[in-house]
Order: sequence, then C-alpha cells, then structure tokens
Amino acid sequence: MSRKIHTVELKFDADDPERHKAARQMMRKMARMVLIQAHMIAEPGGRVPQAAYRNEDFFEGGTLEDLGEEFDDSSIPELPASDPQPDTD
Repeated sequence: MSRKIHTVELKFDADDPERHKAARQMMRKMARMVLIQAHMIAEPGGRVPQAAYRNEDFFEGGTLEDLGEEFDDSSIPELPASDPQPDTD
C-alpha cells in the first residue's frame, strides 16, 4: 500500500486581520470536509487518513494543527468492501 500526500495551498494578502481570520476559518473547514470524505473512501483495515492545517506568516512564523485529533469517525458510514458497480441508467 502506498501513501500519497495531497496538498491544497492558498496564498492570501490583506491588511485587515478579520479577512485573514475568515480565510483561516474557511481553510480549516475545507480541510475537515476533505478529512471526512477521505475516511468515507478509505479501505477497511487500512491506514487512517490524516489531515493538518498549516497557517504561516512570513514575518511571524506559523502554526500546524492536526485535525485528526479532534475527529470522531463514529458517525461516518462504512462503504462496502468491494468497489460499487457503475450506474448504467
């Protein structure tokens, strides 16, 4: 089994701190949605998908948040072990 890393990056310039706060919230929400969907398509018994949100500032440094620590996958339905057949209708 091979592990792949997929990255989405947003570069955003604004003088207003509230706009940066909105961009940070938007990216964290998107990362959580991707993590939920990755759990839904993960192979049973395989590695658990992981997601992190990194927030970097050129002058002040950055932070890294592991979104999996606060993730509860008990509400995600499991997909069948076999690949679903394409819909021919």
